[in-house]
Parts: sequence; structure tokens; C-alpha cells
Amino acid sequence: MPPDQHTFNTEDSYKIAKTLLHQGTLMPMPAIVQPIMWSYADALTLVPHPDYLILADEIQEYNHELQIPTNIGRNGENLYEDEDGQVKTVHVINPGNFAINKSFVTIYPTLNKVDPCSL
Repeated sequence: MPPDQHTFNTEDSYKIAKTLLHQGTLMPMPAIVQPIMWSYADALTLVPHPDYLILADEIQEYNHELQIPTNIGRNGENLYEDEDGQVKTVHVINPGNFAINKSFVTIYPTLNKVDPCSL
């Protein structure tokens, strides 16, 4: 097991997921240090937000369901409901390391459900 698997917890993964979604990019770095190839820069954007964001990494598996602001109110506050009263949520998923612990996830989009699985 890699050493960073022991020190990484669900609060850290939640912060990473929230940062990626709120900044709207898969490369949340300051623009001054970001290597940008402008012809491909739009490939890393997360706008509009996806329903499922799968971050395949070597750390332990996690599944966070985050509410995303859909509108900005008159006073600058974030509104989480759209015109139809629906709340936009994004599932941020890391299925884990299949090579080590044989874990994966099954996604049921019509049921809005994510099931962790393992062999």
C-alpha cells in the first residue's frame, strides 16, 4: 500500500472535489504557474458541471455528492436551485486502485446511484 493512502482521509478528498468543482477546471492552479496550451485549455474545464466526475487515483476510494450553485442571487449569494426548483448535484468518485484491492464502482445514472464494488 502506498504511504499516502494511510494519511489521506475523506475530509481531504472532499476539499479536493469541492475545489475542482468551484474553480471549474481540472487544473486548479494560479494562472501564473499554469502551463497553458490554449488550443487544448477548454478540454480541462468543468463548465457546465458534469453529473459524474471520476478521479482515478491511487488513494482510497471515495464518493462525494456535492451541490453546485446554479445561479447567483441579487445580493451575490449562491442559489442552489434552478428555475424549476431542481438542485444540481455532482458525484465526485474515486473508484480506488483496482490493481491492489480490486475495487471499482457501478454507476446507475437513471437511479442517481453509485455502488462501490470489489472482487
